[in-house]
Amino acid sequence: MGKFFLLVWLLSPTAFAAKCAFPTAPTVLLSSGDPGKHGGRLMQTWEVPAAKIFWSKEKPVTPSLKKFTATIEKAVEDLSPVTLLKRALALTPAHWGDAKNLKLAVERADAIREVRCLESLLLSFQTDRMDMVAEPTEFMAFVLKSRTTEKLRIFYYTANEPGIKGLKEISEAVEKELAAKSDWRLWVNLHNHNFMLTKPNILGVTAPSTADVGAFRNFAKDMGLEEAWITNGFHTIVIPQADFAIWSAP
Repeated sequence: MGKFFLLVWLLSPTAFAAKCAFPTAPTVLLSSGDPGKHGGRLMQTWEVPAAKIFWSKEKPVTPSLKKFTATIEKAVEDLSPVTLLKRALALTPAHWGDAKNLKLAVERADAIREVRCLESLLLSFQTDRMDMVAEPTEFMAFVLKSRTTEKLRIFYYTANEPGIKGLKEISEAVEKELAAKSDWRLWVNLHNHNFMLTKPNILGVTAPSTADVGAFRNFAKDMGLEEAWITNGFHTIVIPQADFAIWSAP
């Protein structure tokens, strides 16, 4: 009987995969420009089992991601998320909304955890496209979760810019998917914050900007977003929908 249950578990979609990777190639929804230069855009999606490895500390075996993390570890003496937040806070005018968010992130440091496979995997697509140390850029992802099965639908978008441009296109793609299949719910919105090594106030802070918070609130209102995640490749802050109201927005 024990062997039977072990076999069932190993065959289940939530069992550990062999490595931190998507089991299938993505479906490309939009691709334009040079993938290695600013302005090069990519939007792609996967439908995958909610494998346990996505929530593990395993990392994808990607040379570009390894190079990025090794370079940042060498360049930044202390990668503690609280240290990074306090450094940025000391350099940000106290009356700014972003300063209030930095302070709140320090106070809520228990919401910041070590990066997991899923965030690292999505970041690795960005490090494959651009040198994230010399030319830091951002991506955004939406993670939809099935209400009835152990499946995820993941959308990834980038325009190879330091910020996120073209949100309308990915938002519309997600809204279309949610409308087409009532089984999906919008679980997570994820984006990365960069390490700009020449700017001490922009060193991988895991606090949302006021613009980020405004976007989270809109995604919650329009699509039912449940959580927002911001990662710097080493740590990720997790903000539940119930807390969107306490962060400063524009």
